[in-house]
Order: sequence, then structure tokens, then C-alpha cells
Amino acid sequence: MSSKIITITSAEPGSGKTHVAAALSRWLYRHGYQVAPMHLGPQNGDPVACPEGGTVSRAAALLAEACGLAPAVEYEAGLEGLKELQAKSDWVVVEAPAGASDSGVGGQRRAGRIEIGGLGELPQFEPYLMPSHGAETAALPLWTLLSGPRVGVVSLPHIDNFKDYSLIRGAEWLAGPGVGRFGVLLLPATSAEESDRAWLQDTGLERFLLDQTAAGARLVSSGMNLAGAERFAPGALSDFRVVSAVLGRRMPPPLPDEETLDRLAEWLQDWPAFAEFRRKYM
Repeated sequence: MSSKIITITSAEPGSGKTHVAAALSRWLYRHGYQVAPMHLGPQNGDPVACPEGGTVSRAAALLAEACGLAPAVEYEAGLEGLKELQAKSDWVVVEAPAGASDSGVGGQRRAGRIEIGGLGELPQFEPYLMPSHGAETAALPLWTLLSGPRVGVVSLPHIDNFKDYSLIRGAEWLAGPGVGRFGVLLLPATSAEESDRAWLQDTGLERFLLDQTAAGARLVSSGMNLAGAERFAPGALSDFRVVSAVLGRRMPPPLPDEETLDRLAEWLQDWPAFAEFRRKYM
């Protein structure tokens, strides 16, 4: 198999190359093609671990996910790896800075819109797929399972916001008092506060939380009031910046879910000039 190659390129940082390359990759993947990504741009942001070892940039990992693939170092190995990718795919979608490839689809960002190849403008896709930390959390050391604080999440019987804790890997879920000291303890929102407060008392968890706080643990509550607890609104901990501030470690932003990637393909397909884009470049 020898695949076709399409390059999304621009000399302008933040021009939307990654969004367009990921959208095109996802569109091809959804239409039954075997697609491989190649990222030739700067390796900005926190690295993403690859299941088979090594790390790649967020852009390379995002492109791989859009192709229905796990991140792999071969997707950021440089042009010398292009022939190998061609041999096992129908399409290779390359994201590259200007000058990295002999030909490509040029793009630039103008007033919240992405201008592509002289074929008009695409509206900016939401949510933005390449988010970054602000100054406050960017300076924190990178979170790892070994370096992060010990985290416990109280497993309330009527927990109301499981999604809040999807970013916090390695947390211990507590249905009773834990052993040893914790750095951070999280008390979720509840749909039955009176019942769950009684459960905290009956299990000894309320006293455990108070003792841990007195010993220096940070107690964060998304629901009920408890002495020494910092209050956060339900949903706040789904933001990687907030989680980073709570843990004292820089948590990389999560990759988009499948629903978002599918919407990305639809965003490109709904572009009025997409038929002309396909005729001209594909």
C-alpha cells in the first residue's frame, strides 16, 4: 500500500493547523480510510506518554487520536519516517510549519476564523483543542504518579459528580478512614446531603477528614460544608488548571473525547467550500 499525502502548513503560529489537520484526519477515518498522522511542528506543551514507550507533543497525540490511533513516537519522527507510514495507510496527514514540505494547504487565523488555501474561512472550532496553562499553574512542577501528593476521594453513597475526578489519576477512593497521611482529600457533591452526612459520621470518615486537615492535608469540598474545607463549585475540578492548583502539580490538559473529535470532522464537512477543498487537494 502506498498512501496519498496531504500537508496542512502555515508560517503563522496558532494559525489553526492542528485543528484543520485533526479535522481532516477524523473525516477520513470516519469514511473508512486508514489514516496516519505526521507532526513536524514545534513540540510545545507538556509531553503525552505513548502506550508503547516514549512521549510525543500534544499536537501529535491529538492527530493520532483523530486517526483512531494511540499516540506513538513514529508520528513525530521526522520526514525520514514518512515512507513507513505511507506503506501501511491510505492517507498520511502532515501538519508542518511553512517550508517543511514542498507542497501543502496553507492557512492563517484572522479574527477568530481560520482562512484556508484561498477557499474562504472556517469559523473557529470550540472548544479550543490546544489549551495551555496560565502563569499561575505553568510554573508548577509537572504531575506524575510518583511525584504528586497522595490524594483521597470520599466515596459518598450519593456522589453527584464523578466526572469531576476523571483528571485525578491514582486517587484512593475512601469508603472508610484511610491509613497514613494524605496530601489532598476531596469531598464530592452529593444528591442527598443529609443522608451522606450521617454516613460520614457513622463510618468515622468525618473525624478522619478533620484529623487529616489538622495534620496539614488540603480538604476540598464540592458540596457540603465541613470544618477546614475549601469550597469549589461542582464541575470546577474538571478544569485541568483548577486541578493543578489544588494538587500543586501541573496537570496536562486532557485530549478531546471521541464526541469532540467527531464534531471536529463535521465542522470541516459543514464548511461550504469543503467540496472544492476535496477537489483541489484530495
